[in-house]
Amino acid sequence: MKEYSDWTRPEVSPEWELFRSVQQMSWDDLATNANRCLLDMYRSTELGLDLQKALSSPKLNQLGEKHGKDLVCRLIALTVLVYFDRLPKNTEANFGTWRLRQTAEWLYDTYSCESLRDLMYAFRRAQGYYAHDLLEVMTNYLEWRAGKLEAIHQARSQAVASPWPNNFKEKLPQRWFLGYQNSANGSNSQEAA
Repeated sequence: MKEYSDWTRPEVSPEWELFRSVQQMSWDDLATNANRCLLDMYRSTELGLDLQKALSSPKLNQLGEKHGKDLVCRLIALTVLVYFDRLPKNTEANFGTWRLRQTAEWLYDTYSCESLRDLMYAFRRAQGYYAHDLLEVMTNYLEWRAGKLEAIHQARSQAVASPWPNNFKEKLPQRWFLGYQNSANGSNSQEAA
C-alpha cells in the first residue's frame, strides 16, 4: 500500500479559473451576461500584471494553436468587454454578439504576435479615456512599450560601457582609469611607468 503524504493540492490561479469559465461560455453568454464573478476573476488577473509578464506570456497565435482560435477570441472578447465596461456609457459601447466576435477576431488576426496580457495591459493603460478605435489604443500601447524597452536597452548598454557606478568613480583617484594624463611625470601613464 502506497502512502500519498507528499501530495499537495494544485494551486488554482485566477488565470486558470478565468480560462476555465470562459471555456464553458458561448459567445451569446459572453456578450449578454458576463457575470460579476467572471469580471472579478479578470480584475484579479489584471492586478498582478506588469510589462515583464506581458512580454514573457505566450503569444496569441501560440495560444490559438494550443487551445483553438475560438477560445482565445472569447478571452480577447472579455478584455474588450471589460475595457468598454470601465468607460462612461455610450451607444458605441453596446456590443452585440456578432460585433463582439468580429472585434475579437480582428484583434486576434491583427495582433497575433502579442500576448493576451499585452491586450489586457493596453486596455488598462487606456482606462481614463475613450478611443473610438481599438487600433488607437493598441498603437499607443505598442509605442509606449517600444519606448520603455528602448530605455531599458539604453540603461543596460550604458551599464556595460561604464561598469563603475558614478558615486564609486568619484571616490577613486583619477590615475586608476585608463587614459589618465600625468602631467608631472610625462605626457601619459605609459611614459610615467
